[in-house]
Amino acid sequence: MHAVLSHIQALRLWLSMPADQVRQVLDQAPVLLPRERLSVSRHDAMSLSANQGLHLPLHVLVPDASQRRNAVWIKAHYSLAAAELADFYRLSEGLYICSPRLAFLQVASDPRLSDLELIWISHLLCGTWTPAENDWGQEERPALMEPDRCRQLCALRINGAARAAKALALTCGNTASAGEAALALSLVLPHKLGGLHVVSPREVIANPSISITGKNGGTRRPDLLIPSIGLGLEYQGGKAHFGKEACVSDAGRQIELAASNIETLPITMKQLLDDQAMDRIAHIIAKRMGRKYRPRHRVFFERRHHLQQFLYAHMLDPLSCCSSQHVTRKEKEAPEPPEPDPVPYFDELVAE
Repeated sequence: MHAVLSHIQALRLWLSMPADQVRQVLDQAPVLLPRERLSVSRHDAMSLSANQGLHLPLHVLVPDASQRRNAVWIKAHYSLAAAELADFYRLSEGLYICSPRLAFLQVASDPRLSDLELIWISHLLCGTWTPAENDWGQEERPALMEPDRCRQLCALRINGAARAAKALALTCGNTASAGEAALALSLVLPHKLGGLHVVSPREVIANPSISITGKNGGTRRPDLLIPSIGLGLEYQGGKAHFGKEACVSDAGRQIELAASNIETLPITMKQLLDDQAMDRIAHIIAKRMGRKYRPRHRVFFERRHHLQQFLYAHMLDPLSCCSSQHVTRKEKEAPEPPEPDPVPYFDELVAE
């Protein structure tokens, strides 16, 4: 068998890999697209699907346009720009995979994927966590994609590059949990997507190292930090914040950060999903930054409710939008709702 996994299958495989395997694969030097001819039987595809938890049809990349295929069990794609990139990794004998950033650009070309889903996937790839079957529900792993390096790839003529660049412009890298990613999205997304839009992604740093002065010294990492106003945001909805010891640890960290002129604002899942609570937080941040928080989009509250539902569902199942079967035939054939009026400053934000 010889195949190069691409598109949604490559993305799903990267995001579901155990942390140790991710490190092992990324330690390799990336290679050019192998020139061997595609060789995958129906039995090979079914075995790979069963072993790796991938849906059929398998999406693969081929080095020559003549090898394109569109069968029930496999779809072979060709891209001249991708074929010239050293953006592929070897998984096993005869099996390769596109790099995370190339797979991200490939799925960005899928019109069935909503803007929110694409931005969420961007946060998954740029984050330092992955879902896992343990007591915490996740484990630490290296970030699969750096926003700046992926923007370089977006400059190439690859389908989905323009849409991927817009999603990256709304991505806060280095988040360490689904809750942190959801909190960042709630703060930075424009009003037309249901976000509070009180800060831009460039004004927020996820998990920065803050040097602590005093007897204990060392460093502390607030979940999100807005350096310009010295405000840290701590998401406290995970298991790491439950129990007496966790409460004592959180209180001690807040005191230590306060000594470094950083005030910490704890935010629970209940607050994150509550309109009034998040409005108060938005007003606090906006006031300290010398801005006015005034949602101007005509369907903001409807979009806000939709975003809350989306974030809650994806905090419970972070990889749900990475399934190639997440769009049913009925949803695909349903007419699209009319597009809202453009928000004046959204294009300016993306262009920055």
